[in-house]
Amino acid sequence: WKAKTLKAQPASAIRVVSKTLQVLETSQSTWTDHPDPDIVDRSTRMWGREGRRRLQNLRIGVVGAGGTGSLVIASAAMMGVGKIRAWDDDTVQKSNLNRLLGATKGDIGKAKILVLAEFAKRIATADPFEFEPFQSVGTSADSLVQLKDCDVVFSCVDKLGPRVPINDLAYVHLIPTLDMGSWVHEDKKKHIVDDFMTHAGLLSPGMPCARCTQKLSPRALTREAQGVQGGAEMRAGYGLTITGGAEEPEPSVLPLNLAGAGLAMLQFMQLVLHVTPRTPRNLTLRMPLWDLDESDLEAQPDCGCVLDIGLGDTCKIRPVGRHGSDS
Repeated sequence: WKAKTLKAQPASAIRVVSKTLQVLETSQSTWTDHPDPDIVDRSTRMWGREGRRRLQNLRIGVVGAGGTGSLVIASAAMMGVGKIRAWDDDTVQKSNLNRLLGATKGDIGKAKILVLAEFAKRIATADPFEFEPFQSVGTSADSLVQLKDCDVVFSCVDKLGPRVPINDLAYVHLIPTLDMGSWVHEDKKKHIVDDFMTHAGLLSPGMPCARCTQKLSPRALTREAQGVQGGAEMRAGYGLTITGGAEEPEPSVLPLNLAGAGLAMLQFMQLVLHVTPRTPRNLTLRMPLWDLDESDLEAQPDCGCVLDIGLGDTCKIRPVGRHGSDS
């Protein structure tokens, strides 16, 4: 059905969503192949002509264009994804330059998403390539509608609040979502970093959601809403204490963000291109033990990720604004 008019229209492709994403073209397919496949020859040697064609015609959504979001956008553009939608309502700050890929000193004060749009267009290997920048919060009411047109979503947000509608969208509207984030703990008395980690996990039918893996715990959400974040979004679910205190920026470094985004892009390869026999659950790189851990938590039978699968617009998803408010 065509949006707004509700007129019937031919389906160009059928998406089959589970632990992997299958896309079946129909006789009405509008997909195109790369006009100069030599540009992506080295990657085509890994996932084949069909994989190249799939990437060329996929649309991904990236919510958040900061440290991890900029890495995801650049990686997707270079590996041959043909359509990217991305959301961020912030501007480039001097303090972003140590980890915001594509931004320079000359971009300070400009909209992050517009800077990244130009950067992505310069490095993209897909042809044609389409980048739709949205200078807004990716979990507002309008943004959630626009996200429904994406085949895969990347959640690159800092806080817990926006993760709630993104998590629900993955199961209610059958849109596989890759959630990632990094956490750095600083011993403020000794003025040293004594613990840090990064993670990436797939939210999709057949996989446990962020509630099942305890990343969206009621206690952590409540404390964040009350303004006592203290790293709650990354502490929850890892056996780490949620501490109080005033909210302030935590350390953030490019190598840790690279590791998290790298795990997410590897999972994206598995999801879309089926490069290995098995799709992993949430992956966590824990430092300083150098331990890569795969979660063994299962989806809970009474959770929305089981009960609400595929309900679509009959299941209301509550939007979240910039500071966690309704929008």
